Amino acid sequence: GIGLVAAVGDDLAAHHRAWLDAHGVEQSGISVRAGTRTPRAWQIFEPDDRRIEIFRTDVAEFRALKPRLAEIPPHYFQCGGFHISWGSLSEVVEFARHAKGINPRALLLWEPAPPQLRDERAEFQAALRACDIFSPNLAEAMHLCQSADVDTIVRTLIAWGARCVVLRMGKAGSLIARADDARRVRVPACPTRVVDVT
Repeated sequence: GIGLVAAVGDDLAAHHRAWLDAHGVEQSGISVRAGTRTPRAWQIFEPDDRRIEIFRTDVAEFRALKPRLAEIPPHYFQCGGFHISWGSLSEVVEFARHAKGINPRALLLWEPAPPQLRDERAEFQAALRACDIFSPNLAEAMHLCQSADVDTIVRTLIAWGARCVVLRMGKAGSLIARADDARRVRVPACPTRVVDVT
């Protein structure tokens, strides 16, 4: 099954919890912070695939409701893998070390958040080395590596310490590259009627 780790305000509507329940999502990793609002943002997708995020609550509220390592239920660390998508770079490394210390077989996939792409290169490389898979989208990877060439991007990320890169490229699918294998695997996007690109 899937378990969610998040912090929310006490204004989270019951129908959101009901939706998670209906889809079998484990919620014991959700912490309710009394007296706070659940942060919200609009996601606007332009025809050229650019995404614009407009915060509906103060960015400080997002940061204040960041989940804490101590709030993660102990049984979560027995799972097969984690999808890491928020926190500072040092928190990514701290979480990775903690999770691997308890369960060395757990697979750690890091999907970077925009603030993580502005930090120091040494901290960024430490986070790359701490995780099993690094999965940026194409726009993030182009910004990070200062290149629009996907092969240059994955070579650069592997040189910086990534063991495996899964480059998400929207309708162009994904490109998978591993540090221990010179081959590149392209995975096409599934043909479908797109309702919501998120």
